[in-house]
Amino acid sequence: PTEEKFLKKYNMKGSNIMIKKKLMILASLFFLILTGCNGAGGPSSSAPEGELSIDTSFDSVDTSSEDIIISNDSPTSEMTSSPSSSEDDGKTESTPTTTANPADRVFFHFKEGDFDFETHALWVWGSDRSGTMYDCNGEDEFGPYLEIRPKEEIGELYVKDCIYILVRTRMSWAYQTTDTQIKYKDHIPQLIDGEYVLHVYFLLSENKQDLMVFDTLEETMRDKIMYAYLDERLKKIVINADGIIKTVKLFKLPTSYFLDELKGKKVKYEDHLIYDNLESCDKTKAEIVLDHAFELNSCYKVGCTFVSDESYVSYYNVVLDKAFNSSLFDEYVYDGDDLGATVNKNADGKVQSTTFKLWAPTAYYVRVNVYNYGFDSIQADNPTFDEIIKYDTPSQTMSLKIDKTGVYSCTMYGDHTGKYYTYTIINSLGTSEIPDPYAESSGINSKRSMIIDWDSEQVKVDEFDALPLKWDGDERLDIKSKLDLVIYETHIRDLTMDDTWSSNPEDDPLRGTFRGFIKRGTTYQEGGVTVKTGFDHLEELGVNAIQLIPVFDQDNTERHDLTSFNWGYNPQLYNVVEGSYSSDPFDGYSRVREFRELVAAFANNANNTRIIMDVVYNHVSSPTTNALNISCPKYYFRITDDGAYREGSGCGNEIRTEAPMMRRFIVNSLKFWATNYKIKGFRFDLMGLIDCETLKQVKEELYEIDPDIILYGEGWTGDGSYNIDNGVTSSAYSMLYESDNSKGMVGAFNDCGRNAIRGDNGSWGELYTKPTHGFIAQGAEHFDAGKAKNVGEMMKGINPNAGANPEQTINYASCHDNFTLFDQLNWTLSEDGGTTEPDIEVVARASVAVNGMVLMSNGVSFLHGGEEIFRSKILTDEDPDDSGHETQMYGKRISHNSYMYSDECNSYKYERKVQLLEYFEMYAALIDLRKELQAALYPKNTAESYDLVNTWDVDDKDTAIATYRKGVDGENYYILFNGRSENAHIDSTEHRDILFNNGGNVTYSNGYVLPTKYQLVVMKGEK
Repeated sequence: PTEEKFLKKYNMKGSNIMIKKKLMILASLFFLILTGCNGAGGPSSSAPEGELSIDTSFDSVDTSSEDIIISNDSPTSEMTSSPSSSEDDGKTESTPTTTANPADRVFFHFKEGDFDFETHALWVWGSDRSGTMYDCNGEDEFGPYLEIRPKEEIGELYVKDCIYILVRTRMSWAYQTTDTQIKYKDHIPQLIDGEYVLHVYFLLSENKQDLMVFDTLEETMRDKIMYAYLDERLKKIVINADGIIKTVKLFKLPTSYFLDELKGKKVKYEDHLIYDNLESCDKTKAEIVLDHAFELNSCYKVGCTFVSDESYVSYYNVVLDKAFNSSLFDEYVYDGDDLGATVNKNADGKVQSTTFKLWAPTAYYVRVNVYNYGFDSIQADNPTFDEIIKYDTPSQTMSLKIDKTGVYSCTMYGDHTGKYYTYTIINSLGTSEIPDPYAESSGINSKRSMIIDWDSEQVKVDEFDALPLKWDGDERLDIKSKLDLVIYETHIRDLTMDDTWSSNPEDDPLRGTFRGFIKRGTTYQEGGVTVKTGFDHLEELGVNAIQLIPVFDQDNTERHDLTSFNWGYNPQLYNVVEGSYSSDPFDGYSRVREFRELVAAFANNANNTRIIMDVVYNHVSSPTTNALNISCPKYYFRITDDGAYREGSGCGNEIRTEAPMMRRFIVNSLKFWATNYKIKGFRFDLMGLIDCETLKQVKEELYEIDPDIILYGEGWTGDGSYNIDNGVTSSAYSMLYESDNSKGMVGAFNDCGRNAIRGDNGSWGELYTKPTHGFIAQGAEHFDAGKAKNVGEMMKGINPNAGANPEQTINYASCHDNFTLFDQLNWTLSEDGGTTEPDIEVVARASVAVNGMVLMSNGVSFLHGGEEIFRSKILTDEDPDDSGHETQMYGKRISHNSYMYSDECNSYKYERKVQLLEYFEMYAALIDLRKELQAALYPKNTAESYDLVNTWDVDDKDTAIATYRKGVDGENYYILFNGRSENAHIDSTEHRDILFNNGGNVTYSNGYVLPTKYQLVVMKGEK
């Protein structure tokens, strides 16, 4: 309806947009009735008495409904139907989705005794996914509560439609409840004294992880069902309650029930009653033994009355948490690689249709909604009435049908490329509208997925297209082995956000973007010295592999005017590029094109630099709002016996990588990035949570695309535990090495080498007050024979904990986690234990020596971005105070976990390059030397080979170490390193060519080399 007709019908005047939104709610019901759904219910089969069978006849399920809707505001949305299609219901109008008024004040109420708020706190945030810790600030008869003004404290644009909350331990994330989203359309604020006020009441669920949400105190205090699930044997439904159950009923709601509900028809549970226990249960637990085949595509809902109040019925949708571990789901595996939206073309390349496929075997109904816009009215600034209609109304919808593998699909004819879509899915969680978990691009904030044509001119980049898919064997791009790589880790924003990146105002729009990351010609000048910054800085440094901290889609705001710093370890859509780094996050093509430009720019620079992606397949940002989880609740996650999400990631959930469809998802996702973006390596976050069989399939599949692709990760879990059955343990690397039967290999970070040479990360508490010493230290009192041994092992290419061979050993001294190398050494090299700050050039020299040892070691070299300009992560007054992630150092707040802090803390300060230019040039020289060295591989570490690499002769205080390496050129190379402030003695001869020296003369005396304070010397010649 037009605005004029709508207001005239309801006798309304004026232009208040919120009044119009409310009226649209009324109109929505009317237009839903016009939708014309014709769905029939799923099959019902009965097993012989005493037996249970599982109905798998999915082909008989008819989910036909409002297959095509074309709205009046969509002149470009005309559709050509298939001649054989009989499902079209014609054209009809539809209404936009609506929201209630955003809350001015919110009261979060918690039941007394559910949490100890001496040790726990609240974490509250808006749609940008950053958050703030709160303490409860009131108490009533129910218990403690938090009163907050979201618009003022979080920001009006962040809380337009919802607000999030969880409970966590104060000093860490050792415990946290799942993210709880409070949507204003579900929990409607009330107008009180001119303000919209919302009260929500929480109970801690039976699994001690989920928050149950209620709108009134009366609801909260009633007895209720806490958990209802199908058991692993698939024979009974188990009900747990918090009161004495009086009666139990079981309803089986078919697909037709939900289609009638969507059409606005009055529906009753009682019409689908299949079990009625009229006798008193008198327990808090009840069981219903099934006498028929459990049907995945019907909703089983239990209803209970209680002794305390027989007039009240508590309902609960039966969940399948435990059934996922049964043999039932072994049958529901789809072998195709076309889940998502596939564009179909004729022989001439003209787009004919789009096929949508979603694996959702437990869903009762699925519909695809196609939109002309990648955003809704929530993302628009002060939308008009007509704009709300335009943004929130799908141009077309179509129901999907399910097959025997659990895949819902439909084909929509016509060219829909460049449009956006969502799925409306009904399952045990209720009715949800979600983006496609298999999406390949999206609109802003990933609320809507994009139908993308990969042959489109809008994603075409000539330089990218000219790159071969397989770099192995290409004369210009090839590497002989993984050991040729010098990997450099950095974040898209870090490189360009500081004022020192560029003084040209025309570059300001590029800050923090892919295009800024590859901008040439930026410099910084100070005191008559001009240095290169950004892209040119990395090229000058000489690294040939860039590991990007996550650039896939993250669960945060993508608008440039709202974007806050985020590392990106909060996955949302795994196959979509993060939009905040693109020039236009509203345009799904923009992020694709500009990331391809980045890959091409580095591949064609002086170092033919390849891009490595940091990927996070071990957890998601929030399982309660994630599209994968909503599409098939809890299938993709490891669940405890009481229904809680396992926490091996330390992020509140842990993906079940061994689940067949999750394993397939990971393998296909990595192949997608390697193929569509020509990514040449993947770093796995918390790889200890990814099962070995999945990693084995990954390496074999990627090896077929390009044997040069490098795979490695963190061989541990977030909480320090290991899952022996699923995780990557020290015994796993033999499975993950190339053999005759298994191509490719998977490596891991050598944390033993890191901890030995720079100092380890300590434990909670001590780490954050005092960094620990490594092999490099201020004096001999820090002697540790174990650290000396592990530095030697690193030099040989051995990861002592894993026993991996050199091509699987990622040697490093620092990464994005924990202190920067400079900050740690700035403390440990203090002459009086951290009271007096050491001279900056002393720390710079020591930093060069430490990373020089990494670069000279056998194994793959890895550098943390910014160490070459001696990066320090100093917090500002604007950065939040979180003692769990910072320490005081010489009167400064130093971050050692800067994922949540500002660009000011994280960005590169190029004035440091000017100040310490001599030492930056040493880094560049070491990288060049690394490329020239080409030492022979240490043979799989099955036996020591002193002819190829060995360490020798350290003095009695273990203050120095020397390494001998045979080069493939037949020459002998020697690396000598003094890790203390006093001189050391290393057995050697005098007549060798010095290839590198980070400071001071190389002194010889009676057959010894005498390296001085933190000196690194690399020599070549006969021993």
